Amino acid sequence: KVRGMIWAGLGIHPTNDNIASAINSNDEYRFDILSLRPWTMSSLVAQKYVNDSNTVVLAGDAAHAFPPAGGFGMNTGLQDAHNLAWRLTLLLKSEASSSL
Repeated sequence: KVRGMIWAGLGIHPTNDNIASAINSNDEYRFDILSLRPWTMSSLVAQKYVNDSNTVVLAGDAAHAFPPAGGFGMNTGLQDAHNLAWRLTLLLKSEASSSL
């Protein structure tokens, strides 16, 4: 099943009848599966987004990692960038305290 998914990703669509001939006739796409591991859905989120001296801010994948299901990864990265932009703007214009 895994081999078939890899072939499909490469644009090769052998049928059950011609799998052996597809393997033997296509040396360019010959490969061995060395191991399989189960995938479990999980997420990671930084405990702090700003360091103690307020000189480093984490955003996007540096701050959190979400599973691909649900589209959270890119969406939260964009939200981080927008959130960081307006906060930095206010701080640089001295219109907000550093606790912002």
